[in-house]
Amino acid sequence: MVASGISQKLDMISPVRWIIQSCEHDYTNKDETQRLVTHELVHIYHAQVNRSKDFSETDNLDWFVEGLATYASGQFTKDKLAQVQQAVKENNVPVSLNDFWKGKMRYQLSGSVLLFVDKIYGRKKLISLLPFTKKSEILSELNTTEERLMADWKAFLLK
Repeated sequence: MVASGISQKLDMISPVRWIIQSCEHDYTNKDETQRLVTHELVHIYHAQVNRSKDFSETDNLDWFVEGLATYASGQFTKDKLAQVQQAVKENNVPVSLNDFWKGKMRYQLSGSVLLFVDKIYGRKKLISLLPFTKKSEILSELNTTEERLMADWKAFLLK
C-alpha cells in the first residue's frame, strides 16, 4: 500500500519511494499515479458521507469501499473488466461479496460490482449507498438479496 484516505486526511508514501516500498506501483506512469491519487480522494469523499468516518465500523463492506474507489477513479479499466468476465465464464469467482476483497483479483472483482450497480441501478442509487456501514443496508436499499445481486452481476458481465 502506498496511500490511504479517510474523512479528514490522505497519507501517502513519497512517490519516489514506491519502487522500493511497493511492488505494484510505478510513479513514473503519470496516468496510473493520477488514478491512484484519485482512488484515495474517492475514499476521502466516501468517508466524509459515511457514518464511519474511517470505515472501521463497516461490516462486510470492503468490496464496496474499495470497489467504489477503484471504479470511480478509473482504475477499473477494460482490461480489468475482461479479467473479471473471464473469471465469471470459468466460474472462478467467489460466491459471497464478503470474499470479493481477497486474492489477486480483489480490485477487479470489487470494481466490477460497482460498475454493475452504476449501470443497472443508476448513479443516483449508487450515491445513495455511500452512508451505509452494513452489507444488509446496501442490499435493502437495492431491494435485492445477495444471491440475486450475484446472479444479476454475473449475467450483466456475460452480456
